Amino acid sequence: MSARLMDVLLACGGQRAPHTCPRQAQDDGSMGEACPRLTACMQSLYPWAPCTLVRFRLRSDGGSSLPFVCGNFERVQHMSAEDVREDTAPLFTLVHPQDFDRVLVSMTRAARTVSTWLQEYRILPPEGGVRWLRTCLAPHRSAADQLTGYGLIVDITAEKKCREELLALCEHGSIGVYRADMDGRYLSVNDHYARICGYGSAEDFLRRVPSTLGLYLTHPEERATVMRIIRTHGSFQRYAMEVRTKDGGSAWISLNLRGIKGPQGEVDSYEAFCADITGQMRQELAQGRCSEFEHTSFGQGAQPGPQDETLNAEKPAGASPDGLCPVLAYVRDAILWRVRLPKLP
Repeated sequence: MSARLMDVLLACGGQRAPHTCPRQAQDDGSMGEACPRLTACMQSLYPWAPCTLVRFRLRSDGGSSLPFVCGNFERVQHMSAEDVREDTAPLFTLVHPQDFDRVLVSMTRAARTVSTWLQEYRILPPEGGVRWLRTCLAPHRSAADQLTGYGLIVDITAEKKCREELLALCEHGSIGVYRADMDGRYLSVNDHYARICGYGSAEDFLRRVPSTLGLYLTHPEERATVMRIIRTHGSFQRYAMEVRTKDGGSAWISLNLRGIKGPQGEVDSYEAFCADITGQMRQELAQGRCSEFEHTSFGQGAQPGPQDETLNAEKPAGASPDGLCPVLAYVRDAILWRVRLPKLP
């Protein structure tokens, strides 16, 4: 955890002492809900987008309520805390019609199995437009046999817009992009990559070149080496590779490639970004050198240390003494890491 974040948390009244957190929502707010610094600390834990912390309750009659929400709720959900304190029905009126059934069915399933609910969906604010939310609720059974717990609601509209722009850039820009499984079968390619290989379009390329096996021109065993690198290091950058083109010739690409893990935690596919360096390579090879080989690197670089764990975790952080107040400790360990996953399960 960074020193800046630690200072914020200590200002909230946290102590450098072992957790005493019961790891369950408390109706009396004893986990720290009344702290005046809670909203600021929540924003420090998740500074990338507007988010709000809520405590929810699902009653035996099927009704639900949010007896507690923290500061950003109105900004994220476009309604006041009073609107949902006794009944969450107003929240569902904002859910986009095309997402409503998915949200309701998945939420009902999570309630029946008392399991974590994590979904992305759209809402239609009263002032107009469309907003994207990512919500994670972590329920447990209370003494009264009701479901209760904490959750985070994050406005990811900017993230979605950025992703759409990036996808458009990848699709139409001057960088070749492709994705393939570990057997070499192409899952997708963009037009620029197809043109590097001498094809008119991505569709034409995929019809004629089903896998990467036919592209390794000079050294066919190079593909096996690349797969070993991905499984060992996870990624590599600026790897110069000669590939076969449609007319039987060749082209050189500078390849950035990273493995993608599947549901079982094993690398089952990879995505690649490449630039056409054919002219540079042919000129340098004629001179008996290749500067691109000097820039090749493997792996993601330095791994985050313990001080960065909170800001980079893709799995629950440990319960080490770190000054987090009980409600924030619960949120971090049970919920925060989930809403930060790059891919939904």
